[in-house]
Amino acid sequence: MQYVLVKPSKLGRPWALVDGRELDQLQSGVQPELEDKRPGVEMWKVAYGAMRWPPDDEAWKGQTTQSEDLQSIEKFGKLLGLAFCRLTERQTFRLSLVQDIQFFPHLPGLSRHVGLAVLLKTREQIPPDSQPGLTLFPHYDDLDPLTNIINRPALLCLKGEERKARKALAKDQSRWRDFIDAERAIETAYKCT
Repeated sequence: MQYVLVKPSKLGRPWALVDGRELDQLQSGVQPELEDKRPGVEMWKVAYGAMRWPPDDEAWKGQTTQSEDLQSIEKFGKLLGLAFCRLTERQTFRLSLVQDIQFFPHLPGLSRHVGLAVLLKTREQIPPDSQPGLTLFPHYDDLDPLTNIINRPALLCLKGEERKARKALAKDQSRWRDFIDAERAIETAYKCT
């Protein structure tokens, strides 16, 4: 299991959803630095995965409703076109641009977890389905990195890239949804646990 719920000791949400690397960083208390632009080619990519979010309160008991899923999607949709970041192996934050998302909400058996296909501009390698996902989340300039992790409204877990889209996306991103394989997107969402 890549993600766990933790109760932050500092002010913030009653629960935080973190991956293993982030948990180690939170426990160390060392603030990661924002990575300078490093050599590397940013590419437009279509990737699959899931949006996940922590419970809003201590009374959370489990399964969310379709209405709650749609409300979370609507809130998260306002963040499109902004920088998203991830904690790297070198304990730095690296930025990517999330341009657009196609959601596949309310998947049976999943709670606080919706499938997606995403258009992003990044230097990141999107891992295959068999490996832990790439965790991205909204980057807020006014928060230090660890506070950002604890207070983020949701995160994206990405696994699997639609490689056949790369060449076309280099010229035009407007038809990115033509490359989405909905069945693959839903299958991948179930692997983002």
